[in-house]
Amino acid sequence: MPCTADIRLVDQDMPSPSGSELHLRMIAEHGGDLISLVDRDGCRLYANPAFVAILGEAGAARGSDTFAGIHVDDRARIREVFERVVTSGIGERAEYRFIGVDGLTRHFESRSDVVIGLGGQVDYVVVVSRDMTARCGAEESLRNLNQELEARVDARGAQLNASRSELQNALAELQAAHAELREREESATRSLVSERELSELKMRFISVTSHEFRTPLATILSAADLLTGYWDRLGLEERRQIIGDIQVAVGRMTVLLDQVLTIGRMDSGRHGYSPMPLDVEKFCRDVVAEMEMSSRGSHVILLSVTGRHPVRAFDANLLRQILTNLLANAIKYSAPGSEVRLDLALNDGETVFEVLDQGIGVTEGEKVHLFDTFFRGSNVGQIPGTGLGLSIVRRAAERHGGRVACSSAPGVGTGFTVQIPYRPD
Repeated sequence: MPCTADIRLVDQDMPSPSGSELHLRMIAEHGGDLISLVDRDGCRLYANPAFVAILGEAGAARGSDTFAGIHVDDRARIREVFERVVTSGIGERAEYRFIGVDGLTRHFESRSDVVIGLGGQVDYVVVVSRDMTARCGAEESLRNLNQELEARVDARGAQLNASRSELQNALAELQAAHAELREREESATRSLVSERELSELKMRFISVTSHEFRTPLATILSAADLLTGYWDRLGLEERRQIIGDIQVAVGRMTVLLDQVLTIGRMDSGRHGYSPMPLDVEKFCRDVVAEMEMSSRGSHVILLSVTGRHPVRAFDANLLRQILTNLLANAIKYSAPGSEVRLDLALNDGETVFEVLDQGIGVTEGEKVHLFDTFFRGSNVGQIPGTGLGLSIVRRAAERHGGRVACSSAPGVGTGFTVQIPYRPD
């Protein structure tokens, strides 16, 4: 279906955003990345100010063809990438040339990720782009430097053939030129790798948060509409049910924000570590009771304790993060009514926590990425999640000087083992 441009930008045509939507809008409008929303047909729904500066208002208009500015030699390839993303639901990255409103050709790196609506269909595609023109220029400069240094090496070689007396000096210069080239290449490679990792992290953050906020926000909006339009016709139990749906949606958004803030504090060193004597056995029993209540009895959580000396030094807040995230995942990714176990071993030299479930499991190839920020397994389907819980578990265990390991098989279940050193006073 062809796109029909509306000269009004999408911001002028959309309702006032809620608080959480405004938070995401601020990220888009004040960040340096180029962000746009595109419907399934490739028509632009939104472009942030950084993108408008390159596209111009007409090119960024709601309904404009998102492929129009792409270099003609790259356009068909990028359209194929976009169609694959819409069809498969799996995000992809691509590099291409883009011609701005000023007529200049730029080099873009973009990642496209779908946002799934309540009906399981693709609502729109989030495209996060970065202007890599400077990087391409740096690579061209590096190639020119290589050619220049190679020319210098060839010239010095000719001088060596002409004069034996200059051999040692020429050889020294040749070695210095190669060392300089190698160092510059390694430095440029390290910079490019770091830039790619940061760009990937930003893209994944925007993709996860936009999707995880959209579903509860839609639930809240739908519930509010029901309460507003049908209050007099709803019974007491129906009102309570709708209000309960709102509370669950708000709780889901709160968990996401808390996890993002916790990761940020841990990475910046601002998350405190205050170990105090703690009855670990009682603490585990309390956490299990809380998780059974929050899951409304959907799973049986069994606790077993072995060993002695239950009072040990722990940071209670960090230990709660470890146990609640592991138990929440075990409940989330296993069938209702199945068994979840928490085994506590109070050994002489360490405290071991093991959480076991009978859930969907993890593939062997994805285990290495389990603790990466925002990573989610390929087999999670439509189960909601942020990919932050296990990152928090690993950081919390490391703050105690411990470690965490995973054993799993798809369709069989998963076990996480957290080992924390124990040094009696």
